[in-house]
Amino acid sequence: MKDKVRTCKLRMMRDELKRPVICAPIVADEEKAIAEAMQNICNESVDITEWRIDKYCYRKDKKQVVGVLKMLREQFYNMPLICTFRTANEGGEPIEDEKYYELIRYIADSKFTDYIDIEINRGSVQDVCELIEYVHNTGIEVIASCHYFEHTPDKEEMLGVMRRMSEAGADVLKLAVMPRNRRDVLRLLEVTMDADDIFCEPVITMSMGKLGVVSRAAGDLTGSVMTFAGVGEISAPGQIAVGEMLNILNSFAENN
Repeated sequence: MKDKVRTCKLRMMRDELKRPVICAPIVADEEKAIAEAMQNICNESVDITEWRIDKYCYRKDKKQVVGVLKMLREQFYNMPLICTFRTANEGGEPIEDEKYYELIRYIADSKFTDYIDIEINRGSVQDVCELIEYVHNTGIEVIASCHYFEHTPDKEEMLGVMRRMSEAGADVLKLAVMPRNRRDVLRLLEVTMDADDIFCEPVITMSMGKLGVVSRAAGDLTGSVMTFAGVGEISAPGQIAVGEMLNILNSFAENN
């Protein structure tokens, strides 16, 4: 059982809202389209946004990336931001480990974001721990992530992955899986409740695809602190529109 609760901005946001935090992704490939997407997001009932750097045409140019971040921070300073480079093994774009680490450190040094997503399987345990510590030293929080796009692992494996995230020092533990049947969805929901009881860090989970849509709206039940919803383009299978998600979450809150 967890014996402490870490201070985490995402947890505080969830507690203030009294419902799971709604995050909308930006998946545009050019700077102008990125700015337009952010403007559209700011016009919706979105709590936080995620910039998917791997979708950007200059994604491996760290100076171009930080230039976009600077623009987002200056023009949309009220919107909390997550920076994510999703690699090929987890549904994104190919990048060498050395370049991935270099980009993460460069983004952290810029201090233009609130959170950085770090894939827990991107490198050795020691390398990932050191990268998370580096980001923390710049004052930015880390969302450790792991994605299974082909299946839903057994309960022990899923909890084991989140335990590695916790031990590596992440502030938030994120797990996404692909269900093959209804029992896979139910297993993910059960694991989420267990993780919420076990770990001091807040957890984010989702079962992807149409079959797993219910998991995206079940945070109040399971303890998942954030859900992803779309404004325009989506970043993963099974995301629904922000307005629809807000209606579902508010309806659940009103009846509990």
